Amino acid sequence: MTPPTARRSGLLARISGWLGRGGAVPPDPALVQSLKDAFRARCLSFKLLLAANNRALEVMSDMEEALRGTRPFGAGDVRT
Repeated sequence: MTPPTARRSGLLARISGWLGRGGAVPPDPALVQSLKDAFRARCLSFKLLLAANNRALEVMSDMEEALRGTRPFGAGDVRT
């Protein structure tokens, strides 16, 4: 009869193999670097999108204030 700890370690080895952890081939460094670069570019684009969105929300808020009449509406509110 096999001891329980040996059965568990065999089971864990099989599960690790199914999950791709057993004897995995190391990734290509050039591929890893290109993925990192693509991720950085996407993060930068997302940050720029968030900044533009915040600016648009500020402009909309200013327009709402001007329409409510809580502050004077002047030439500074008219933009080209």
